Amino acid sequence: MLEPTAENYETRAWFKARQGNTIGALADYGKVIDLKPTAGNYWTRGCYRQNRGDLDGAIADFNLAVDLESTNASLFRQRSMARPANGKFDDALADCDKAVNLGPKDNSSRYYRGLVREAIGDLQGAAEDLLSGQELFSDAPGEIPKDDFRIPLGIVRLRQGKKDEAAATFSGFEQRSENTNSFGIAPQVARLFLNKISEAEFLDSLPSTNALSTSLQQCWRWYYVGKKRLLAEDTKGAAEAFQKSIDAETHGTDWYPQPEVALARAELNSLRKKPN
Repeated sequence: MLEPTAENYETRAWFKARQGNTIGALADYGKVIDLKPTAGNYWTRGCYRQNRGDLDGAIADFNLAVDLESTNASLFRQRSMARPANGKFDDALADCDKAVNLGPKDNSSRYYRGLVREAIGDLQGAAEDLLSGQELFSDAPGEIPKDDFRIPLGIVRLRQGKKDEAAATFSGFEQRSENTNSFGIAPQVARLFLNKISEAEFLDSLPSTNALSTSLQQCWRWYYVGKKRLLAEDTKGAAEAFQKSIDAETHGTDWYPQPEVALARAELNSLRKKPN
């Protein structure tokens, strides 16, 4: 018999989530919150919900978390990633602005705002955030590695028509065999956008057989395939890729929602609204 403590329910929720039992995980996390309604616990349940596509439920939990800790920049960053899929880009950008104001030396907030700005078409603003985020890197815990800014920045440059700058952003980086933050995928993304490997080669080159990392890599890979197809004006193919990115997360075993999947949802919804 499980002793009814917040810690025990949290542990069981984590194991259920890893087994793909989202309903059970959310039920247990509801009990965690009943016993300990902290900002961190609302944030975690919001992440569970966002991961499984319950965006309204996720935002409701993030709202409660923000109400309890209104100076926590990470809460605003996370909420900013739940908003674009619902078309709430202004709210997403406002959350990013708040996160930047709360932590002006935190490069993570610049990264997220750069992603949101790219999604809404503010390419110059996106480039400025991504470049400043690289410059702010200080190797502090929780910061995003400088190299992780290269991929979104390269995509921004391509969208701006600055092919030489995009190539310079990707080049060199694509020669590396691994990347600390993305299970080795980032150099392969660079090779894809430099047209040095085919789409099929990119999708087939999964370096790990671990179920968790494989599902995460599928999320990321299909998202970047979708972005490349969009650049080629293949909107139908892009929509298919974005859907596969979403499916990989929804049916995966990780509980933390990936920014790429949040943006895939936003891109897919935008494509669906466009006339055929």
